[in-house]
Amino acid sequence: GKLGILSLLDEETRFPKGTDQTFLAKINEKFEKHGFYIKPRQAKDSFGIRHYAGEVSYEIKGFLDKNKDEASELMFDVLRNS
Repeated sequence: GKLGILSLLDEETRFPKGTDQTFLAKINEKFEKHGFYIKPRQAKDSFGIRHYAGEVSYEIKGFLDKNKDEASELMFDVLRNS
């Protein structure tokens, strides 16, 4: 199926060399012509989305780190050690 921004974020989080900047480059490339996507003009560390409530800007710093699912890793550790 089609990859949306969240799917691309999940995919980039799994790559060992994935960074916030590589994630931004991928969504810029994929969505630059999409009507709801706002490609950054000057700031190279953010992007925007046109929501029903207006335009919202997102800073990409820490996106990949915030997307990592540490809870499941903790559960696996508990199971391994029990």
